[in-house]
Amino acid sequence: MKRIVFFLAAAALCARLPGAYAQDLSEPDEGSVLQKARDQYGRGPDSPESSEIPGDAAREDSGRPYSPFVFSFVPGIQFPPLGLYDTSAAFGWIGSGVGTVEGIQASGVFNLASDVEGFQGAGVFNIARDIEGFQGAGVFNIARDVEGFQGAGVFNIARKVEGFQMSGTFNIAETVEGGMLSPVFNAANRVSGPMIGLVNVADHLDGVALGLVNLIGDGVHEFGLQYVPAEDMTYLSYRTGTAALYTVYYGGVGSEDWFVDADSLIVGIGFGHRIRIGDGSLDFEVGAEQELYPDRRAALSAAADAGDESAFCDLIRPYPSVRAALNVPVLGLRAVLGVEADFDVPAWGSAVPDRLRASSFRTGGWSGDVWGLGFTAWPKVYLGLSF
Repeated sequence: MKRIVFFLAAAALCARLPGAYAQDLSEPDEGSVLQKARDQYGRGPDSPESSEIPGDAAREDSGRPYSPFVFSFVPGIQFPPLGLYDTSAAFGWIGSGVGTVEGIQASGVFNLASDVEGFQGAGVFNIARDIEGFQGAGVFNIARDVEGFQGAGVFNIARKVEGFQMSGTFNIAETVEGGMLSPVFNAANRVSGPMIGLVNVADHLDGVALGLVNLIGDGVHEFGLQYVPAEDMTYLSYRTGTAALYTVYYGGVGSEDWFVDADSLIVGIGFGHRIRIGDGSLDFEVGAEQELYPDRRAALSAAADAGDESAFCDLIRPYPSVRAALNVPVLGLRAVLGVEADFDVPAWGSAVPDRLRASSFRTGGWSGDVWGLGFTAWPKVYLGLSF
């Protein structure tokens, strides 16, 4: 019973913390706990001795008393007592709430601070106004401005990050000058640097976006439809990323399989670079393609069902492909005229399917040798639309 009463009392103190913390960031009234602490230590904003307080101008301007260290069970149950302090070291068992930290703030569950110059770490979450250094938590971080690094096991939220933002689930920021890394989701207004995640969203990106889906306001985000007469194949593609570097996913079937089956299915993935030319563009892409005919799909399925990773990997034999395409705006769409070449590279064990061993220029393709690797290329023209 005593244990239950103890934890209820601790919970009540925690529940009152946000209000007390917000009160300190505004101008306190005469009856506030903070004002009583100022009066006790003779360091109020109107105290004639305030200019003699140890520390820099930031501490003097805050009007809060300074203590070299603050130890707390939860904010409010602490040493030294009575009020919110600027400090060089703050430690708490459950939580730690202080003003400005020039050093380290750490606790088992959460941290609250106005400004941090150094390190802020907690097992669950951190909340601060401005961070100059490092903010890390097992669950999440929230800050206004971060100069340095913000990392969390689940997510980060900040207004402006000058450095790097990394989390285990997602990052959200208004402006990032550095980079964002998350295995799931990154979102920002403006980013200078890389965005790496499953899904990346930004209005403006000065850098590269590496992910499955990249929704960049001034980047590349489009679907395409291409037809290759020499193969009698039609491909549907999706491009996502930035002009500097985008990802392309595509798949195609022969005309006889339209709306019927996928017996002639070819799939591919690659990377591209776009050069903008007025309202149009010139694209260069390098990819890897794999035929997924019925026999191969059945063999892959059998290997997966048997848990035979070696057999499964042996069935993946992609061949390289390169493309160059000119995109011209037409009636709100983009007309595409391009040239692609599929390559046989025997040393890699890659082989172009018989159907794709066709060329718009030379029967039998072109053979050669580069860096000791023999190859045969089949170049062909294609037409398309993108939107």
